[in-house]
Amino acid sequence: MPLLDLIVEFATTGRLGPLSAGMPADQAWAALGQPPDPAGDGNYRIDSLDFAVRDGAVYVLGLEHEGDLTFRLPAALGGHRSDHGPVSHDEVVAALAARGCRTEPVLTVPDWSTVLRAGKVHLSFVRPTGSESASDQLLLSNVGRSAAWQGDAP
Repeated sequence: MPLLDLIVEFATTGRLGPLSAGMPADQAWAALGQPPDPAGDGNYRIDSLDFAVRDGAVYVLGLEHEGDLTFRLPAALGGHRSDHGPVSHDEVVAALAARGCRTEPVLTVPDWSTVLRAGKVHLSFVRPTGSESASDQLLLSNVGRSAAWQGDAP
């Protein structure tokens, strides 16, 4: 699945491929095709997928860029371990609007970053390092949601 479609699905349904905040952790590990990490501290990263497990459930779920504002999706999210992106603020907002998902600003730091709330997720955008012009595109850096924020906690 293309990254932009995955982001729109996450915002509109709260699901990131087969995963959702609030789901039992054992189901998440099964969907990822991996055994749980018994030595983990509850915070996990698989490629660009970030999630946290608390009290046996997925508590926080999201995607975090790979350091260059591109994303590497694990196979469970339709990725083939190749980079996706970068994705611009305008592309994401237009795709969300096309699906009837309204966005609202949560926090903006002029000429540097902005955070939007869209449906069931928060999206963070940053100006690439080394950009000198305020007209340079803001690019997606992460998208996520918390079970507690959405009332999905177990």
